[in-house]
Amino acid sequence: MDYNHIHHTTLRTLLEFANEKFADHPFLYFIDGDGYTYREFYDKAAEVSHLLYKYGMRRGDFVGLLAQNMPAWAVAYFATVGFGMVTVPLLPDFSENEVQHILKHSAAKALFVSHRQLSKIHQELFDSLSLIVCIDDFSIIKGEACPCPDRPATAEEIDREALASLIYTSGTTGTPKGVMLSHKNLCSTLKDAQLLRPSYDWDVWLSLLPLSHTLECSLCLLLPMTAGARVYYMDKAPTPTLLMQALAKVRPTTIL
Repeated sequence: MDYNHIHHTTLRTLLEFANEKFADHPFLYFIDGDGYTYREFYDKAAEVSHLLYKYGMRRGDFVGLLAQNMPAWAVAYFATVGFGMVTVPLLPDFSENEVQHILKHSAAKALFVSHRQLSKIHQELFDSLSLIVCIDDFSIIKGEACPCPDRPATAEEIDREALASLIYTSGTTGTPKGVMLSHKNLCSTLKDAQLLRPSYDWDVWLSLLPLSHTLECSLCLLLPMTAGARVYYMDKAPTPTLLMQALAKVRPTTIL
């Protein structure tokens, strides 16, 4: 498989490519913490996709994603978009009302949520979701296993024109609005990014902006996958003191 063809296909193709080419390369890690090689990441995304389908999700269903930056954020993202569902990333600084609006507006059936963000899910919203998964350890907060679950989509069953992600604006001009991004949209961005600033296998990225931003997700998660680069996350807010410590430990080549 050649990267030059990735932008013609899907995020599943990107996932398969990275696993095939860079299986043993380090990929996503907390600074001084746990993480995944490319093979481990692929395996975990596939495992979580089966979990979603086991608990009643179907191809084309919308799955919310509300969490701070962490390796598991990317696992949840690819377990969704890489296996036939649509992800709805939410900014971690969205208010409770904004979270409620977005999940209702998108008709999300499931939600990945971190412990830090769980307080934003009030009872009415909790009751309306079929499945809630704690992203910190992928345990089930709410859900009932389906007696006849569907199977995750294969790479051949995912169309490049299909919707991959529904990104909501920050709401500075009113109620947050959904932006529909297809697999082709996101993969084509990687082609253009490679022309402006290629990713290399020696790259070390420090991810600071929320991954629910299209820019951060595209250039600090998807782009490193084209070259087998490494990405680090901070498990606390990047205050000046903690950021200086992180820079000394990670020595990143790139920060957005």
